[in-house]
Amino acid sequence: MHVRTRSIIATTAAVLLCAGVIPAQAAAPAADGIQPRASYALPQPTDLIDAELSNDGTTAYLATSRGGIDIVDTTTGEMSGRIAMPKVGSTALSPDGRVLVASFSSAGKARVHIISTATNKIVRTASVAKSGVLAFGPGGVGVYVAATDKVRLLNTRTGTVRDLTSFPKFAVDSPCDVLPTSDGRRLYVTDCSWMDGKPRLWAINAKTGAIGKRIDLTQGGTGNIDAGATFSRNGKALYIPAGDAVANDRILVYRIPEATLARTIDVRGVGQPRGVVAAGDGRSLYVAGVPNDGVAKMVASSGAITDEHVLPGYLRHLRVSADRSTLSVMDVENTVVHFLDTGE
Repeated sequence: MHVRTRSIIATTAAVLLCAGVIPAQAAAPAADGIQPRASYALPQPTDLIDAELSNDGTTAYLATSRGGIDIVDTTTGEMSGRIAMPKVGSTALSPDGRVLVASFSSAGKARVHIISTATNKIVRTASVAKSGVLAFGPGGVGVYVAATDKVRLLNTRTGTVRDLTSFPKFAVDSPCDVLPTSDGRRLYVTDCSWMDGKPRLWAINAKTGAIGKRIDLTQGGTGNIDAGATFSRNGKALYIPAGDAVANDRILVYRIPEATLARTIDVRGVGQPRGVVAAGDGRSLYVAGVPNDGVAKMVASSGAITDEHVLPGYLRHLRVSADRSTLSVMDVENTVVHFLDTGE
């Protein structure tokens, strides 16, 4: 484990706290914590499109730009198999870890492969009107497909697809996260807005498709957001990694289900958050890009960094296994996926 102490750009903590902004603080040594396990170098030339971890953290499913999904043993960093298919757009793993879904386009048509993780075979293919970001609902059968025009619901057992809700025309240009609540009542979609630079959060009734709120995320003091939002372990908060060209780097914290901004965690001078996942203790977060070139464990309520591991390159695609034992993170500069033990 690599733990270091660093200075943080001085700020007036009292003023920030009164404004609802919690400054990130330096790491303290930890007896156990984030440690490297293995790494996997993607064959050149290729990029990582999406990643999933098995529930026990021993297997990674890596969707690449060359098409197909590389199946990697996270303990050795070696590829154990490959699911051949056209270039993948997005993936999602069912809550029980038994079903993997992957979106792709073929002959100009958007489709989703439904794959058994027991056999790594495609068991069904569904047609969707548009490819989008995928996420399983809590029941493990329905998959939400969030595209630029609509959110659709795919039944993985039958392959049938129905429209859930329609966005206003041109209102969404880059959906990057779709996040259903554990009770199945609500759905939150983040729009990274890489084209118009106006990131938004959409709050949707998962039963009726009614749009409850459309929130301008620039109210949190940011000009853009990155994919990799997460719920807290109790589901009462939504954490969204954010930053802008003026280095107003922070994590936006929204109350759930109200979808109101509760506070921000300021990481200016510490790093640039590009992915957040919840730790198993119910009070901490793992953050990619904090510190700069690293992955940190942070107390969500205070912003205090309790552990960190330095990694090279520009880090994205942070994932955590369901048992919280394993992290995966992509160094997009060197096209290497790193697998880390959390110590949990």
